[in-house]
Amino acid sequence: MRAAVTTAAGPLQLVDLDVVALRADEVRVRVSYCGICGSDLHWHRHFPDGTVMGHEVVGVVSETGAAVSGWSVGQRVCIFPAQACGDCVACNAGRSNICSKRVYGVGGPRNRGGYADSVIVLASMLVRIPGELSDRAAAIVEPLTVGIHGVAVAALDSTQPVAVIGTGTIGLMTLLALRAKGFQRLLAIEVNPQRRALVERLGIPAIGTEQLTTAAVEKLGAPPQAIFECAGHPTALTLAIGLLGPGGRIVLMSNPAEAVPLPQSELMLKEAQIISAIFYLREEFEQAIDWLASGKVPADAIPLSIFPLEQAGIAFAELLQKNTPHMKVLLQPDSAQ
Repeated sequence: MRAAVTTAAGPLQLVDLDVVALRADEVRVRVSYCGICGSDLHWHRHFPDGTVMGHEVVGVVSETGAAVSGWSVGQRVCIFPAQACGDCVACNAGRSNICSKRVYGVGGPRNRGGYADSVIVLASMLVRIPGELSDRAAAIVEPLTVGIHGVAVAALDSTQPVAVIGTGTIGLMTLLALRAKGFQRLLAIEVNPQRRALVERLGIPAIGTEQLTTAAVEKLGAPPQAIFECAGHPTALTLAIGLLGPGGRIVLMSNPAEAVPLPQSELMLKEAQIISAIFYLREEFEQAIDWLASGKVPADAIPLSIFPLEQAGIAFAELLQKNTPHMKVLLQPDSAQ
């Protein structure tokens, strides 16, 4: 089995791995597509050599364990990339996304992710893909779920003016989740003109950071009462606090690589709140599939760049470039599909 693994020599290297036998409660999934997540780009150097990353997996069941029921070979699936204990304080409160024993990723007990020809997962991690949803569209289920969870955590009134800073994959998915939830007073703040143009083609106003407060009020009719920080830049939080209306709320959805300054006095004078959103719930993952299948969120909203698995290292290197031309990259193990 081929897999793209982490290595000290470069971001990813294609290797051959042994095909491991299934345990009774496991399923083997042939990978159709696996998205490269921003977290993979951020953390790949922290993994030991030989790690198979990849948690945004779409595929087809190719083998089932002896104790598995309800699943059969040939079914198209997404993989819910997390396991929670089900019995801690967070799980009992319906917040399994912050379970202290949570295991994140699709590799399960084998610790092999989706940058491979196939992946072994627990059968409980499978989610069916409806017939009306293509594999390529299903490949954005996971990032859309991140946006859905962020909107849920924010607990906003849909009549409020809302801004999103940074329109990479997560920022764009957050905007689409907001719109799907009925928010109409939306604004994207993005320094990249190509990304601004993409957002505007989707019918959402977008501005740069020049004369930001004036431009934002012109577009929204008032200062935003909520701002989603999706840029991951160390200056974005200060920008958000300065722009936010009195009593507003900032939702942190990025993970900057550097320490972030906090202008505490300005935050307090506005009696503003900062909250964070991390991971998501199973029901939100299923909601993302429903929204894409029904057209509530357009399945073609984000440009996809497809790379065969053997070019995973090239794809990774291009994504790590400062001005990468790619919005979202999918690895396709079987490029003949």
